[in-house]
Amino acid sequence: MRKLSFLPLLACMLVACGSDALIGEPENVLSQQVYVLPSGASLSNDNRSHYVIGDTIYLEANQTYKFYAGYTLNDEPVNEASSLYASLLWELDGQFFNIESFQYAFTSSGIKKGFLETVDLYGDTVRTHFEVLVNTPNRIQLEYPANGYNQVERNNEKGIPLRWKTEGLDPWETAYCTIYASDEKDDIWTSSLGTTDCNNNISLKGIVNEDLPSNTVYWAVSMLVTNDAGKGYTTTTDVFSFTTKTEEQSLLTIPVIYRGFPYDQTVNTEIILTNAAGDTLQVVTNSESHSEIQVPVEAQTGLHIYARDISRPEYTANKQEVDIPKSTAITASTIYFTDDIPPQLAPNKTSAAHSDTIYFNVIDMGSGVNPAKIRVTSGSDNLTYSFRNSLLAIPNPCKYSCSIVIEGEDYANNPFPNTYWVLENINEQVVISGPFLREGF
Repeated sequence: MRKLSFLPLLACMLVACGSDALIGEPENVLSQQVYVLPSGASLSNDNRSHYVIGDTIYLEANQTYKFYAGYTLNDEPVNEASSLYASLLWELDGQFFNIESFQYAFTSSGIKKGFLETVDLYGDTVRTHFEVLVNTPNRIQLEYPANGYNQVERNNEKGIPLRWKTEGLDPWETAYCTIYASDEKDDIWTSSLGTTDCNNNISLKGIVNEDLPSNTVYWAVSMLVTNDAGKGYTTTTDVFSFTTKTEEQSLLTIPVIYRGFPYDQTVNTEIILTNAAGDTLQVVTNSESHSEIQVPVEAQTGLHIYARDISRPEYTANKQEVDIPKSTAITASTIYFTDDIPPQLAPNKTSAAHSDTIYFNVIDMGSGVNPAKIRVTSGSDNLTYSFRNSLLAIPNPCKYSCSIVIEGEDYANNPFPNTYWVLENINEQVVISGPFLREGF
């Protein structure tokens, strides 16, 4: 983050004397200013007056800036000033330049000295000194408790120590840290606990909810860095979490996610826990496709977690094995249910009256058919249809004989079979045959 986008520096006064051809009467005054602009920006008469003049500028390392020599004559900006002086010279960070503007990037942090020197046609010299404070990139990282740490004591009278590490603070910068903590991750940045000097040690108290067997706390820190000129910016940490120990049994949390499943529909998940010997310990059911299932368990090694959906056999999940420490809240790896089986099509009847609507059963035992993805065509024509309760109804489009293609997919993006069906009108009946593979697709 740039701490300064555009700042002109100290203005020094150069009094010209003598030639009317140069600047007119002796009382005319030529002033010089040093401007620093972002790379690619330009200086105009309209934007000069918006910025405060000073002799110190704060810039970032490894970013390119444009240094610009600006001149005014009797406080009026001069766009073409080369006729008003004999020479000019910049010195910046030990390097010299003799042009009005140039681009420069500082490759290291620290205090950099510079000046702009202008000599008029009569040998009078004025020099503007300035310094650039090049900032070290700032960073803050959370250190303790480590992310996911689950051995925090519930009844620690001294509180839970919170520790972080800052990097890159320069002598001209001060840093204050705001601590955020919440039992809801989505509320973390609206749950400020207060602000302190970033060098202070902080302990968190009062986090235990006695109504819960264990508490998970999410926490983060934002750091406001301000320089001596009052310019500041904020950087934030990642969000960490830690969990208190349980008083009796351990607490196992099992995240469950159904991939490609509509949020507004329910599932019929069954979680089976067995010990290392294969004995069933618990069976837990759940109806939400995105959920966290919490189960109290005894400490043990080799606990097996099996998952299935009783109503949707096309959804499958891999088993897991986890060790359960004593009096600990632990979260297993997320169980992902996936549906990799495409829907299947079959005529409700292989023949019907010529004037009747024909029907296809669309069979899917996983995520379900997405009605918005269904498309029925005959040749280049899109056909009308209706779809309800897994039954696709299509008015007979054929006068004699034709083929139809039924395209679509389920919510898990498994496509319908790449086939077509043939309809033939024989003796006042429409006869359906197929499916046939669509070649070239």
